[in-house]
Amino acid sequence: MKSEFPTKLSRLATMILLLISAITPSNVHGITNQPAILSVQEENSLKKINNLIVLGERYINLPGANHTDISLARTYALNALALSRSLKRKGEEARCFVLLSKIYREGKENQKGQAYAQLAVSYFDTQHSTKSAGAAYLEMANYLDIKADSTLDKKIYFQEKGVRVYQHYAPKTLELADAQNFLGDLYNYLGSNDKAATYLNAALANYKSLGKKDLQSTYCLLGSAMTALGDFKEGIRYHLLAAESVERNRDTTATALMVYNRLARAYHVLKKEDQAMVYFQKALELAKKKEDISAIILLTQNLCGQYMLLNQPEKALVQINIVLKKYPEQAKNDIGFLPWILAVHSRLGMFRQAEPYLSQLIGKLARNEVDQTQIQVSYLQIMKFYVGTGRFREAALYGNKFFTDLSEKTSAERKITFFRLRYQIDSANRDFRSAFSNQSQQLALEKAVLKRNSDEQITRLNIEFENTKRELDIASNKHHVGLLKQKNSMQKTALKDQRNIRNLSVAGVGLFALMLVGTYTRYRVKKTANFQLSLQKQEIDDQNHNLRDLLNEREWLLKEIHHRVKNNLQIIISLLSSQSIYLEDPSLVEMLRESQNRMNAISLVHQKLYQDGNLSGVHLPTYIHELIHQLRSSFSLKGEIGFSTSIMDVTLDVSQAVPVGLILNESITNAIKHAFADIENPQIAISLSREGDGMLLLEVLDNGTGFSSQIPYQSLESFGINLMSGLAEQLGTKIHINSTSGVQISLIWKAALPLMTRMKKI
Repeated sequence: MKSEFPTKLSRLATMILLLISAITPSNVHGITNQPAILSVQEENSLKKINNLIVLGERYINLPGANHTDISLARTYALNALALSRSLKRKGEEARCFVLLSKIYREGKENQKGQAYAQLAVSYFDTQHSTKSAGAAYLEMANYLDIKADSTLDKKIYFQEKGVRVYQHYAPKTLELADAQNFLGDLYNYLGSNDKAATYLNAALANYKSLGKKDLQSTYCLLGSAMTALGDFKEGIRYHLLAAESVERNRDTTATALMVYNRLARAYHVLKKEDQAMVYFQKALELAKKKEDISAIILLTQNLCGQYMLLNQPEKALVQINIVLKKYPEQAKNDIGFLPWILAVHSRLGMFRQAEPYLSQLIGKLARNEVDQTQIQVSYLQIMKFYVGTGRFREAALYGNKFFTDLSEKTSAERKITFFRLRYQIDSANRDFRSAFSNQSQQLALEKAVLKRNSDEQITRLNIEFENTKRELDIASNKHHVGLLKQKNSMQKTALKDQRNIRNLSVAGVGLFALMLVGTYTRYRVKKTANFQLSLQKQEIDDQNHNLRDLLNEREWLLKEIHHRVKNNLQIIISLLSSQSIYLEDPSLVEMLRESQNRMNAISLVHQKLYQDGNLSGVHLPTYIHELIHQLRSSFSLKGEIGFSTSIMDVTLDVSQAVPVGLILNESITNAIKHAFADIENPQIAISLSREGDGMLLLEVLDNGTGFSSQIPYQSLESFGINLMSGLAEQLGTKIHINSTSGVQISLIWKAALPLMTRMKKI
């Protein structure tokens, strides 16, 4: 059933069909030619059975789930079944079973419908196949669920059987193409993407031969299959074709929702994160209009992933809270949504709030309630939680489970996250050999992903899609411009007629001729001026285009430079970790660890520059939060020392970000190492605020024992204090240290970038 109540005309056509069908041959839809010895009465009865089935199919296929149509279709089907049984015609009985299955399924009586489908399948399994057999197998597939592995296998079995029957008895038909398309979708879900591609290509060929234009669903499924098979370029090409088809056909159905979602994923792979966000949001708005709760939850997950990638976890939390408030039960029971709730809370350091979701997720894993596609994601998010809370033994346990589940289908992004977490776990456990190995694998995968994402052919395909979309917009605009031109032309004609009449009545033919000469002269002057302006505009457009290309190339090169600098620093850090294995002097090992922390502070600056997309500076609130997290992991604090921060939302120039980061590193490290002997509830407070016109004030305060009152800090000759003093001079200022109550380190300097006024708590 499709959408609307049938018109009276369609019902009249149905009754006419009943009269005409009296002469319909009896071999239609699988009724075999009857032997010549059949009586005239038996032949007429077979014709009547066929006519009743045709009428039932016609009513059940009418638009709209109308109760009257379903009732009429059931009446015709039951009459046909009774007549078939009186004649003992098993083939016609099976056709009636298929029709009754459709009728009861349409009427939401699935138990009865499935029983009739099973009867039809049982008959056609033992008899010569016909087109009706294919319909029976496809109808049986409709009742089987895709969520359970056992029923999914059966669903694919019946769907594939139906496709084979249609290929033999009904080739080059829309029914066959639809069945192949759905079978390809099922194989994609199963993970057999090579088979999916085979059936989807066959469906695409059939659709094209039948002249079908709206091919976005098939293109989208093919894009998913090819991407999963590793043919990244073909996957992107099909996704772009799907989006082009949606735009051309102005599709707003659930298919458009799927296409927008997968196109957003394609843009994500192309590193066009802003465009990816646009299409994720378009898909989410469409899902909300349709009130499709499952789609809303899925798309919210995708949006959360995008916000996390853009270092905007607060926005991800807003989206999660919206869903939890509006659909609490569905969200908490959705196994795909649970890991994202855990991930966002953990990223924001809200570990206490994340505990209930962690327990739910671990419980579902223990009860085998997690879908196979979500197991690896769940393991990774649990690992992140335990690493963030310093529980490295539990993190290693789930890391081993993830490693056991690794396969060729595991994405490179998941592997990168896994090896980074393993590096952190091994570093905390002092297993530096394993840490170095894991980090080497992480860096190799990151390099491969970077090379894949910079592929010129992918960029060309993206440009082709943008050009095609632009052409569609231009064609639409041309249509509107044409109408306006036509209206404008009519108005000009009317004005010209009025002007001619006025001129003829006032000045006569001579004056009218003079006006024409003047008008023509002005027209020529204006035309010449417009031509010159168009040339200038074209020249300006060309220059702007060249400047945009140069700017994009510059930004890409800067990101590449920062990425390589960060990678080289990480290699040096790993080498220092490996070197410390062979040192027996604890003081030397401690010196190497402090050097690692300093390099981590510098590496984090370059990481923020190429990840955040803002090459002009480093976002300090995010930077300080991650620097604290790194120092927690380095010293294995596990929550013994409390941190509180009040950081102004400011972006700092890279020339100032490195010395500020190193001063913070030294201040926090000195406090952790020396400040809290016999101190209960040790605390470190960090603040950054405005101080005067364009000035910034950085303060690091601890509640520890402080320096000896008889020793001024200026007389201390430690490397850390000398380093901080030298870094302060780079900023054009001096470091101030106060040891009245604990130690307070403060620094005031002139910011290189304009300051923002609002404050942000981390």
